[in-house]
Amino acid sequence: MKIFFSNHAIERLKEREISELQVFVTIKSPQEKNKSYRNRIIYKRKFDTKTLEVVTKMENKVTIIISAYVLK
Repeated sequence: MKIFFSNHAIERLKEREISELQVFVTIKSPQEKNKSYRNRIIYKRKFDTKTLEVVTKMENKVTIIISAYVLK
């Protein structure tokens, strides 16, 4: 699976102190996966007491990370 981080996603990861490794783990082994608007997919995975959500879209067989955030 090819993965590309959008500029927006890179900024949000730094801002929210989310590691790229956490994003990869969430996409590779999600505990939940849901379709969203505009053909996006939201992957969810729990890390300790918080849930990470990663918003993606597919373009030309590449998974593009749009954003990531932690739910409390």
